[in-house]
Amino acid sequence: MRNSTLVTGGSDGSVRVWSLNTYTPIHRLAAHDNSVTSLQFDDLRIVSGGHDGRVKIWDLETGTLIRELSQPAEAVWRVAFESERCVVMASRTTRTIMEVWDFTPPAEDDERSGRR
Repeated sequence: MRNSTLVTGGSDGSVRVWSLNTYTPIHRLAAHDNSVTSLQFDDLRIVSGGHDGRVKIWDLETGTLIRELSQPAEAVWRVAFESERCVVMASRTTRTIMEVWDFTPPAEDDERSGRR
């Protein structure tokens, strides 16, 4: 909850943005193919992680997808961000791993080489 906005994630994979002034939904985002397992938001964006193994960045005001943040995993357990970096806890090949991602999209060469 932030000011007059609440963001929730559901077992249906949706992320909803609510106005606490009117108690009505502002956006309903078809965010994930399975349950939303973690989310965080600030004044500009929403970061959601799902049991489908995907982490997505959304524009809070418009509800549009900005981009997918990481390569798909087996499942995402936790997302947390501050400023321009996001920490993702996820399951990959039966191990829990931690990844740190910048919100700025990587250059094409960096992404192919695995650098973050």
